[in-house]
Amino acid sequence: MTTEKQLEKGISDIVGALTDPIIVSLGGWGDTLPEWIKTSITMERMIMNMRALKGEEPTGTDAEACAYLHTVSLEHPIDRDWTDIYLYIACKVYEKWRTKDSGATMPEDIRVEPLRDDQLADLNRLKAWIYHREGTGGLNPRPPFLSLITHYKLLLSILNRNVIIGLVKNI
Repeated sequence: MTTEKQLEKGISDIVGALTDPIIVSLGGWGDTLPEWIKTSITMERMIMNMRALKGEEPTGTDAEACAYLHTVSLEHPIDRDWTDIYLYIACKVYEKWRTKDSGATMPEDIRVEPLRDDQLADLNRLKAWIYHREGTGGLNPRPPFLSLITHYKLLLSILNRNVIIGLVKNI
């Protein structure tokens, strides 16, 4: 690759880190992302660009995986493995990017450490999928490997001023 092409790619990567859309689930929950995670996504993308310059294979970042799983979990229930992955990555990202003087920490009872090998492989596949979706204008169908609990519907009913909530299995 010529020096001119390398410079052009480097500029393109920086612009992409700053302006590429955040990949979220298609369910319409993208506007629920807190500002701190949006900022951390930009910072982690810049860090990933630096790693790629040193020869590391580029991939989606921890913050991007956290943001995607946040929106998916609001759209549909996720299975146990993806719940563990989401809690693991949410704790990791929050602890890294939270305001230290806030004193807020992730509660111990929801920490998941470490992930099993198969869960770590799923997380890495998700991050690779996110990376390959960046720059596509936000066209982001659900990755085929993400397990959702879609054969149930949430039932919400009000009876005699009492709220009844339950899951109903689709037939």
